[in-house]
Amino acid sequence: HQQGPAGPGGHQQGPAGPATAMTAVDPVCGMTVVAGGTSLHTEHGGTRQWFCGSGCLKAFVADPGTFAAR
Repeated sequence: HQQGPAGPGGHQQGPAGPATAMTAVDPVCGMTVVAGGTSLHTEHGGTRQWFCGSGCLKAFVADPGTFAAR
């Protein structure tokens, strides 16, 4: 008997589950954010920076040196 995409108890298993989501720390506010997909991000110094919202992204872009050193 094969199970479908949901395992016992109806919980999803495998790489699509939320436990495998990549995370990063927003360099402006310090919040842990999802890193990937359509999440807000920008490149700085060859590194991708991820943000919780447009306010933090705008603050970083306006003065990346202030936040990149954190």
